[in-house]
Amino acid sequence: MSEKFTYSDLLNKLSNHEIRYNEIQIATTSLICTISGDIYRKMKSGNWKQVKNCINHNCGYNVILIDKKQYTRAKLILYSQGGIKLEDKHVNIFHKNQNRLDCHLNNLTCSLNQVKL
Repeated sequence: MSEKFTYSDLLNKLSNHEIRYNEIQIATTSLICTISGDIYRKMKSGNWKQVKNCINHNCGYNVILIDKKQYTRAKLILYSQGGIKLEDKHVNIFHKNQNRLDCHLNNLTCSLNQVKL
């Protein structure tokens, strides 16, 4: 069973390990994304739970469902750090070490595809 945290306990845990993080809001969902690739989601109870990082997409990615939309873990990490916008449909995200589950910020790079009209 996943460990649940109160907001203050989670922030204490992250600051004790000197992990940089940003809190983001997508629709009604609150997330905390760390530069090490971890994502914590606020539950209805008010507690926070770490989103498990495992393959749950047929292409080998970890996707997170938010308001009936799928977001890859990598896209959420880059968005939380100000690297991309969620609305950008023409962004390619690459994992430098080819491991699609390794979403550490230093392992991610992106490029914008130009749309031809």
